[in-house]
Amino acid sequence: MTPIEYFRKRLNERKLVFLLGAGASCEAKLPLMSDLTEAIGRLLSAPSRRMFEALSRLVRKERRAAANIEDLLNAALLLEQQHESTVLPLPEPFTPDRLTRFRREATMLIRSELQKVTHSDYHREFVGRLFAKRSYPDPIWFYTTNNDILLEDALDYNRIAFGNGFSGLYRRHLDERTLDPEANRKPAYLVKLHGSITYASEGGQIIEDGSLARTDNEAALIVYPSRDKYAESHKSPYALFQAKFRETLRSCQTLVVIGYSFSDAHLNEPIYEAVRTNPQLTAFAFLKEARPDLEREAARLERLSLFTERTLEPDYGDCWKASRLFKFIAGGAEDEQGIA
Repeated sequence: MTPIEYFRKRLNERKLVFLLGAGASCEAKLPLMSDLTEAIGRLLSAPSRRMFEALSRLVRKERRAAANIEDLLNAALLLEQQHESTVLPLPEPFTPDRLTRFRREATMLIRSELQKVTHSDYHREFVGRLFAKRSYPDPIWFYTTNNDILLEDALDYNRIAFGNGFSGLYRRHLDERTLDPEANRKPAYLVKLHGSITYASEGGQIIEDGSLARTDNEAALIVYPSRDKYAESHKSPYALFQAKFRETLRSCQTLVVIGYSFSDAHLNEPIYEAVRTNPQLTAFAFLKEARPDLEREAARLERLSLFTERTLEPDYGDCWKASRLFKFIAGGAEDEQGIA
């Protein structure tokens, strides 16, 4: 049995989980993180652009790697909280008001960029076919680092009811019961690990507003801290979503990772841990190329398989691309003969 044939077989397991990264949306003309970071840097006002550059230097010095816009927003938030907790002045140019202005402006620009595309034909086709052929009563879990609404649209378009951590009608409030299959049985669950363009802060609470009509930068909120404990002490979905991710991996049978580069340690660690400790789990990652550290980790973990442009079998050509892989997973016309 070839690796891709084994992957096809594992798709038939009852407990199926997907993790989608930016690579799953880029064919819908949404930017990858590097492109989004570059665009935000160009569009910021002059004062916020100077903060962007200062934070970039700070993060690069600490991590010895280039920073993306999520890294910069996280760094800005951490510096603000550092000021609040110690009451010590921050060094120039990292004053609280400048940091806050940068975060609000950058977040609104991210929303503006990601609102340019609100649906994708290949997402809609994938979700429709996936659930049409599904014979098990077990729900499918979708986790994503993307802030766009392509998955929400695809589920709605195909009339698939789903829980996403919020309840209500117009202003939906955080409600962890909506992610509990025992209390709120749904055929699908969608968890936005890094927030969404539909999230906003209102009265100290985080809500979901699907109208996408907000223009007040006081309320805009997308990205949550990924490398600190700040969110755990605040009313944020971040801690809940991260815990749910770990919980789901501990009991699932097949994890399919699409378009995620494995660049976030806070997501990598739960995946590696689950592959090591959950004997029924097999994980498959599809991406254009794998960094050396990911290849080393996959070599150590027998049940983590990587499919890249370089390693995919010739008959499956561009299957590392989300649009092609979605067809293969959901049983499109090209399913039996491979994807040229």
